[in-house]
Amino acid sequence: MSLKNIPIVRNLAIRIRHRYWASQTMQNLASYLKNTSTKKLQLGAGQNLLADWFNTDYFPRKDIFFLDAAKKIPVADNSFDYVFSEHHIEHIHYNEAKFMAYEIRRILKPGGIFRVCTPDLTHYLKSYLEPNALNDPFINDILNNWIKNGFYNAKNYIPKPGQENVTFFINDIFLNYDHKFIYDSHTLSELLLDAGFSSVQQLSASVSANENLNGIEAHPPSPFTLVVEATKNNPSF
Repeated sequence: MSLKNIPIVRNLAIRIRHRYWASQTMQNLASYLKNTSTKKLQLGAGQNLLADWFNTDYFPRKDIFFLDAAKKIPVADNSFDYVFSEHHIEHIHYNEAKFMAYEIRRILKPGGIFRVCTPDLTHYLKSYLEPNALNDPFINDILNNWIKNGFYNAKNYIPKPGQENVTFFINDIFLNYDHKFIYDSHTLSELLLDAGFSSVQQLSASVSANENLNGIEAHPPSPFTLVVEATKNNPSF
């Protein structure tokens, strides 16, 4: 057996790697905060490298730095003007998301905004209850050119070509991509308000009244994406 397959060795290697990545993050973050006027943090960046943002992900790569958003964010209170999370919050458990929301509120400046984009449970369930919705050209294009690409990750089903009906469509969003929790507008808004944000506004994908948050998503606009912006307005909370 290879040493890397022994759990205690593998876990030790992961901790060492994370500690090294975290030190690199802190060095670059200190420089970013010192030299940037409008401070913007992206969580779960994936391949979406945003200019003038401090881009982070659990899996770092060039110019995208390591950050485990389910844990305490190593940043002082009132450090950032904006935080952005696109198709990221559904990849952590609900209780971890609650902790993350408190942390984000803490590191935002008064008046700071947290923009969240995540799959919309309401629209997915609507597509099941109204199967004809999949005949809509726009929705069908999403199904054929984006959603179907995730089916290869499925552990318990692999639909045959042409078999990708609405049932597969619903199972895809729950069982693929390592998703942990799918939100509707009420549940996500309640989570953010409970974390101390003073207001939560639902918006359309890729649309914001704030120029710093407008058009920054990597995913194409979709009715299956829930978008909210939560504002921190009470510095005494």
